[in-house]
Amino acid sequence: MTRVVDGDTLDVAAGDGRTVRVRLHAVDAPESNQPGGQAATHQVRTWIHETGGGSVKVIPTAVDQHGRTVARIEAGGVDLGRALVGECLVWVDKRFCGAYCRANYLPAAKTCRREKRGLWAGKKPIAPAAWRAGKRPR
Repeated sequence: MTRVVDGDTLDVAAGDGRTVRVRLHAVDAPESNQPGGQAATHQVRTWIHETGGGSVKVIPTAVDQHGRTVARIEAGGVDLGRALVGECLVWVDKRFCGAYCRANYLPAAKTCRREKRGLWAGKKPIAPAAWRAGKRPR
């Protein structure tokens, strides 16, 4: 079973019964108290639910500074990070964007910006890292 913590973090039940906190690879969703944060979280919950009870495939790529597994996560064969980027609900974190990300995430993110969809529909979207650092609209 999988529990969605927020738009880019999930708690996944491992085969040995442990629960592992997993951060989606190369994406950064808005914080829960940030515009767009609830939409990203809701969309991940919807996709997880649609797979029939929360079964996911975790493809680990690293461990972050908080001890979370960083991974691509697939639900029903859909890469959740890529899907979130395609729905214009998250930023791509280019610091962690390797060949897979450059081929699958960046083109979709560019389209979102160009077409001013999702997070980029507003005048000045604030990236989650800036939001966490205290930069807020005035």
